[in-house]
Amino acid sequence: MRQRIVVIGAGYAGVRMMERLRHHKKAEIIVLDQNPYHYLQTDVYGYVANKTGFNDITIDLYTLMASHPENVQFMQKKATRIRFDDKVVETEDNLEVHYDYLVLATGTRTFLPDQ
Repeated sequence: MRQRIVVIGAGYAGVRMMERLRHHKKAEIIVLDQNPYHYLQTDVYGYVANKTGFNDITIDLYTLMASHPENVQFMQKKATRIRFDDKVVETEDNLEVHYDYLVLATGTRTFLPDQ
């Protein structure tokens, strides 16, 4: 029986975790993120300077996940609640995603102080 691993967040940590786990054939990996893209924060300067477009600093998560083994699935969902005792992640559209293992990789927000 496959172990279900749910990864909340598809930033650098979430994508890297998926890449590390994808080779485990006994694991079913579900990646949840509210956005359909992975944001390349390290490349944002070109976008801010109007030298590159939004497509240059993002990676489509559906395409990225489809390029991995069939035990990886992406769901564009916003996690709103975790019921740890039940091992369930609830989404904003009332979907319940059950898990055996949970990875929280929600990232951070960039802090830009007032100058």
